[in-house]
Amino acid sequence: MSELCIAKLVGSLVMSFPQTVACTATALIGLAGVAQAGQVESRYFPTDEVLPLFEPPPSLEREYALFQKSLPFLSEGLVVLSVISFGAQETDVSPQQQQALMAGFNDVYLNIAHDEAMRRVPHSLAYSYQSVTPTQGHYYAYWPEHVTPDTPSIIFLHGFGGNFLYYTWLLKEEFPDAIILLPTYTYSWFDGSLDYLREAEADFEARHPGVAIDDPWLIALSAGGPAGFRLYNAAPDDFAGFVCLASAPLGLRARDFKRDLNIYMLNGATDDRIDIDDVRQMAKQFQRQIPGLKYQELPGDHFFMLTDRKETFERVRSYMELVQPKAN
Repeated sequence: MSELCIAKLVGSLVMSFPQTVACTATALIGLAGVAQAGQVESRYFPTDEVLPLFEPPPSLEREYALFQKSLPFLSEGLVVLSVISFGAQETDVSPQQQQALMAGFNDVYLNIAHDEAMRRVPHSLAYSYQSVTPTQGHYYAYWPEHVTPDTPSIIFLHGFGGNFLYYTWLLKEEFPDAIILLPTYTYSWFDGSLDYLREAEADFEARHPGVAIDDPWLIALSAGGPAGFRLYNAAPDDFAGFVCLASAPLGLRARDFKRDLNIYMLNGATDDRIDIDDVRQMAKQFQRQIPGLKYQELPGDHFFMLTDRKETFERVRSYMELVQPKAN
């Protein structure tokens, strides 16, 4: 999703705010809650990183300012569902995609609202869309009730738009026995750095001495994918392997990569956010350099992690189980 599309959505969301509340607030009602084991937290930490700021087009500066002021008073579910409801044209979402995304996100945010570990965790959208360069970093973290030296760990790099709470919820549901760290790189991890990731890891481990992020799997989604490729190649011994979802090594050269890497790319065969033919060509180029790169496709679009969740994570877990003995 381009910055211009996001900017247009900002304007449409702000201008339709009364309709937004009326139409979506009633949708987030009515699901019996089930207590979940484990803990989730949202944390800020001092950082030396110069984090990027989202800059809207000049024509939408006023609407963007209103949007920023309203974010602390809006739930993440309202924002996301409103964008899909009223911003389909700006985001080039087809009627079929809109229907599937509305159903998927509504279910997710209903579950979050009744999840004992997450229902009081604040969203980070105001942090992602601030006007002043942050002096603090941010992350979400999940860890299970019982942690041992053998507890697996995962680090997740979000895509464009921000570090949505539903990423944390989805990953903890799929990997309930893992320690999961989800650092926020304001609105996109595309240009994120290894130094910043290590700052987030260090802060989490300092706060929780008995909960160590050891040999984690790196997972990156969409705009976070290129950063995942860069970070894994820069420090392969820091990770068990890399899983790239709905993305590709954009702007990177295969010959610059180490050969002994474990990478799994999973893409949607009908993705209209990234040219799937280009993705296939990039995968072939990188496979010649990296024998351990596996490429697969699902019969879905850019949003398959949400709309085809079961198949997505069955494949991801299968790859992790195949590689993990090599990592150990």
